[in-house]
Amino acid sequence: MMDTTIIYNDYLSGDAKALERLMEIYGDKLTLYINGYIKNLHDSEDLLIEVFAYLISKRPNIKSSFESYIYKAARNHALMFLRKAKRHIILTEEEMNFCIENTFEDEVCIAERNKRIYDCMEYLPSAQKEALYLVYIEGMSYKEAAAVLRKSAKQIDKLLQLGKKKLRPLLETEGIKSAFND
Repeated sequence: MMDTTIIYNDYLSGDAKALERLMEIYGDKLTLYINGYIKNLHDSEDLLIEVFAYLISKRPNIKSSFESYIYKAARNHALMFLRKAKRHIILTEEEMNFCIENTFEDEVCIAERNKRIYDCMEYLPSAQKEALYLVYIEGMSYKEAAAVLRKSAKQIDKLLQLGKKKLRPLLETEGIKSAFND
């Protein structure tokens, strides 16, 4: 996989196509990541556009990895959105679940398995859920996940261990035996 920090630096140097490549690489992944917070796919897509609009308008000089930066920016936009949403009508749980269910368009078996995993993850504390998502679903390293969540790699490891311990019995009741690559 190509280092996305290099692609971003190409964009800063004037390569307009580089930004398109970054949107292709991160568009769907970030939309699902944001949707994990706000539970509304349409708003998640809008926030994704806002994250990339921020990159275009501010052109920040990123010192860490681009991937860590973009996930942190997506998280911040989602949290700001939620703070603003507290002043507005909140969706019912049924409406939120409908949005989550509509995000899975892969093969039927994989989609159903993923849905059950995501449903089980909802019972975890948010820090454990986020750590599991970033490391096992997005494939980030502990260091990258730590940068996104503003924690140390050791704290990420602890969150993952606790999250997996709590998640395994829930997954087993759903008929899922091996959700982790450990």
